[in-house]
Amino acid sequence: MQFIVRNIIGDDFDYKNIYDYFSEKQLEAFKNWIYSRHHKNINSSMTIKLNSEWITRNYLSSKMILSATVMLTSLEYAIEKNLKMTLPYLYYYSLITCCRALLYANPYNEWKDNSDFLNMSHSKIINLTKDYLNHLDKEYALKIDNILNELKESRELFSYKFPSTGLAIVNEYDLDEIIEICSTICELAQLTSEQIQKYIFKKCMDNYEDWSRVDLNYLKHTYSYNGITDSEDWRRIDYIKRKQPFPASIYYTMTEGMVEDYFGAWCPDDEDDDLYNPDVNWRIIFPVR
Repeated sequence: MQFIVRNIIGDDFDYKNIYDYFSEKQLEAFKNWIYSRHHKNINSSMTIKLNSEWITRNYLSSKMILSATVMLTSLEYAIEKNLKMTLPYLYYYSLITCCRALLYANPYNEWKDNSDFLNMSHSKIINLTKDYLNHLDKEYALKIDNILNELKESRELFSYKFPSTGLAIVNEYDLDEIIEICSTICELAQLTSEQIQKYIFKKCMDNYEDWSRVDLNYLKHTYSYNGITDSEDWRRIDYIKRKQPFPASIYYTMTEGMVEDYFGAWCPDDEDDDLYNPDVNWRIIFPVR
């Protein structure tokens, strides 16, 4: 399976940002906080239900990061082409989508009700993000909370009221700063997702054959949209179900084919250098393969 091959060749995740913002002590405490929750929930007794839930969670986190990548490269294009009306939307949704990746990977965010978990309100996403980042660094948590709320207000302003002075009425954010924040949140999502993988390989492999199957009641949320099946999502999750039936981290959930096909869906139909092309900068926030 691709997980084993990538481990053998040393294809490990390369963190770029988090060690610039947080100390090793902070990051170690954060990892232990996540790991301890997995231990409480699983207690060395992995089940088909839990296996299915965490495969689904990490797949959803992967999709959020890929989606945020498309939004950010679209934002770069919109700035270059002076598509100002789209900027408040793209700034805000790029960041909040990265936050969703972090929340899906966090075991303290319990999956009790499908609607509440899969369709979290924006207020809940912002509040939970601040809460979870507080366990890492309170100052950074407050900074992200303030930025999210400001971007949310700007997005709402240019969705419903449209002031005549345009974007001059709101704070101007630096694109590079937002990209860096998104990348840091995605790295924290990856760090968080590694803990379920670490726990399973340390505590649960003795009875792997008993739980290494999946419950489609969970997996269907990766490919079914209001009753419509997305064939590409189905193909990718079916591959995981057959070839990698355990919760791998976000990085190992993203196969090369998954990444290529995801961005390919947003490519222009015509070969025109002036059109937006998502293939230009895949790795803007995450080292996708």
